[in-house]
Formats: sequence, structure tokens, C-alpha cells
Amino acid sequence: MPQYGLLCNTWILYFMDGQDGDKAIKSSKTGVSMPSKKSASTDDYDPSLFKQHGRVNYTREKQILICDAEGPFNRELIDAIINVSMDLIEAINADGKWADITIIRKSALASPESFQAFNDFFKLLGNMGIRSSISALVIDESVEGFHIMIPHFVKAYADAGINLGVFKKFSIAKVWVENQLELTNCAQ
Repeated sequence: MPQYGLLCNTWILYFMDGQDGDKAIKSSKTGVSMPSKKSASTDDYDPSLFKQHGRVNYTREKQILICDAEGPFNRELIDAIINVSMDLIEAINADGKWADITIIRKSALASPESFQAFNDFFKLLGNMGIRSSISALVIDESVEGFHIMIPHFVKAYADAGINLGVFKKFSIAKVWVENQLELTNCAQ
């Protein structure tokens, strides 16, 4: 049985109801000013060929991107994640150091193709200089595939060089992430 609080490299997901902000940002993708968003969902992405399995809802809380993920996950979901999350990631990154918390619900099962796409997404964010360096994963034993999938998530984050904490409870993960961000800001 894995120990919680294990530090490795990863991301953070947690769901929280939020409203779109009215602040305008300039997108590095389009160069156009647009309303900044404080939330997004993969439900808003309409693929042309094959529907994604799973769902991820994103909410920004200060310098923490909270993601609530419901599996199982397929390759098409990673495509949806890229499509709906980039504006949020660019906006939070523009405001300084940031972290993410990922909460996995129902199922953690994911295909090898999904993990490859996930790794490619981390590389893309790294190449753009907008990847978080601190992440928390919130998952408990009630999630399908809990025991077999945690090592795969831990490896993906470690390979990307992201400091990851794995927790059973969101409240503990959030305190850990806030402390890690504070330590990072003090070191500058």
C-alpha cells in the first residue's frame, strides 16, 4: 500500500464552483485580449472524431490551479485537456509561480496512450516555460485502479521534473501546496 504525502513530481486537480472573471488577458497563442477565465471543463470540448472518456473541471484559486478529474481516461481526454486548459495555464503563469492540485474521482484507469499524451503535454508546457513545478494528487482507496495507477502518475510527474505530493484528502494537499509555494517564493 502506497504511503501518502510521498513527494515526487506531479500536478494538482480539484473541483470548485467558480465564475468567469472580468479581467482581460492577452493570450500568447492568439495575441488577442480576451476575458480571463477562472474555470474550464473538458465537457466544453467537442472532438471531431472520437469522444473523450472522463472529465476534468478546472478552477483557479489565486496561484493554484485546482482540477477535478473523473476517470477512466483516454487519449482524447488529454486532447480536450490541452484545448480547454491552456488559457487558464497561461494566465496563472503570467501572475508568477503556481501549483496545481488534481483530485481523481471514480476511476484512475488510463491507457498507455493516455500517459504518453500526458507526458507530451508536460513537455509542451515545459517548452513554453509555463509548467507548474509543484503538484498534488488527491486520490483515495475508493477510486477504481487506485493501487495500480498511482505509480504511473508518480512516474509521469517525476519524468517531467514536477515536485509531487500524493494525498488522501484535499485539505491536506492544499496546505502542502500552499507551503511549497511559500517556500519557493522565499527562495527567490
